[in-house]
Amino acid sequence: MKKQIIKSVLIETAKATGKIRYYQVLQAIGFEYSKENLKLLEPVLTAIGKEEFAAGRPLINGLVVNPEGIPGKRFFVNYWKLTNQHGNLHDHKKMAEIYERIKNQCIDYYKREYIDAN
Repeated sequence: MKKQIIKSVLIETAKATGKIRYYQVLQAIGFEYSKENLKLLEPVLTAIGKEEFAAGRPLINGLVVNPEGIPGKRFFVNYWKLTNQHGNLHDHKKMAEIYERIKNQCIDYYKREYIDAN
C-alpha cells in the first residue's frame, strides 16, 4: 500500500482538522472502502506510527478514526506497546483521552513545522 502518500494525507489532516476516517484514507489512495482494504491499511498505519515514535514525533496514525470518533483497537494496542503502558480496550473514556492528547500533539507539531518551513 502507498505508505508515503498515506503519511502525507495524515500530515495534511494534522494541519487541517486533526481527524480523518478510515474510508477517507482509503479513498485518498484510490482504494474503495472494504474489509479487505481495511486489513491492508491497518499494518501500514501501524508501521507509520512506529516510525514516527522512533523519530520522536507524535503518533500521526492516531488521527485515523472509526465511526465512534477514535482510532481503532489495533492503534491502542500498539500505542500501549510503544509506550510500555497497559490499557483496557473497554475503557472508551481513557481511549478518547489518549486520542485527544495525540490529536493535539499532531496538530501542534505539524502546524509548527509548516510555519517554520514558510
